[in-house]
Amino acid sequence: MKHVKYNGALPFETFYVLSDTHIDHPNTDMKLLQKHIDMIRDTNKPWIHLGDWVDAINPLDKRYDIKTINKETIVDSYEKAFDMFSPISQQCVAILRGNHGSKWSKIEGDFIKIFAKRWGIPYLGYCGFITVSLKGTKHRIWLHHGAGGGRKRGAKTIRLSEWPLFVDADIFLQGHTHTYVSFVDEIVTPTRKKLRWFGNTPGYISSYTGHDDYVEELALQPQPAGCIRLTLDKGVKIEAVLE
Repeated sequence: MKHVKYNGALPFETFYVLSDTHIDHPNTDMKLLQKHIDMIRDTNKPWIHLGDWVDAINPLDKRYDIKTINKETIVDSYEKAFDMFSPISQQCVAILRGNHGSKWSKIEGDFIKIFAKRWGIPYLGYCGFITVSLKGTKHRIWLHHGAGGGRKRGAKTIRLSEWPLFVDADIFLQGHTHTYVSFVDEIVTPTRKKLRWFGNTPGYISSYTGHDDYVEELALQPQPAGCIRLTLDKGVKIEAVLE
């Protein structure tokens, strides 16, 4: 299994997890995304991207619209993503691809893998592990872009809680549904009780802004845009960063 053992120069007590930036989607909050990139740069914190960097709707997708999307504009979006994140590339721990990137990579190639190679950072594809050793404690973190959906927040919570059925980790992080979810549970072992933490990232698409998309068409509830901040020092804390 793809596994990154983090021993980089940056302290790992706090790091940021972004996902579903969907660069060049009409409803993407580009100002907020740039603000968060600048924040990561200015605070010199490590970060991870869980995928769906750009919208990348291709001709195999039912949402494809030739009037607004074509091969050239998608390539431009990837180039914009590369330029936006390059100033913080050396603070990056690992990056993932996402379902939008998977569909595009089957047609034109995996741009996110190219990003990782050019930046010299680990590439996990769709999922993988990160192990962080901090003050004598090892934190095993499972990263996955995410899959499935559901109208209610409970559906996202259930999907997150299913990971321990076949993945052994301490912290489980995913994106995809553009919905912030965070919770902790506890299991019993022969020698102790053990906590596990779960987090689903927000995305950067704002809804009900004047440009109708699937959220409006399916009468879904809008979700706040942003990322999550994971703190490992003095216990684990997962919190949304929305401003």
